[in-house]
Amino acid sequence: MFDVGEHLDELRSWPTDRLEARRVELVKVQREARIEELDVLRVLDERGQVDVTVGRDGESARIVREKVETARALESLPAVAAAAHAGLLSDEQLVETVKVADEESDVEWAQRAPNMTPADLARKARTKT
Repeated sequence: MFDVGEHLDELRSWPTDRLEARRVELVKVQREARIEELDVLRVLDERGQVDVTVGRDGESARIVREKVETARALESLPAVAAAAHAGLLSDEQLVETVKVADEESDVEWAQRAPNMTPADLARKARTKT
C-alpha cells in the first residue's frame, strides 16, 4: 500500500534540483497521457460509448463534455495535438486552444498557445465567435 508519509520522507532527502527535474518529468508524462486519454475517448465517442450528459470516472458531466469536445477538435488540429503531447500545453491551455484554432491556424496556435495563459486564450476564443 502507498504510504504518503514514507514517500514524502524520501522526497525530503532529495536536493531541490532533483525535485524540480522530477516535477518537470511528471508534468510531461501527465500531458502525454492526457492526449492518449483524449484519443481513446474520441474512438469511444465514435462508437457511441460516451454519454456527455453523465459524469464518468469521478468527473462531472461538464468535464466529460469538455473532454469529448476537445478530443473531437484535436483530430483536425495535428500541430496543437503534437504540442500538447510534447508537454507544451496544460489541460486548461489545450481546452481553450481548440476553441480558437482551426485547420488553417493549427500550426500558428501550436506555437502561440504555450506562451499564453488559459484566460488569454479564452478571450481570443470569445472574440473569434
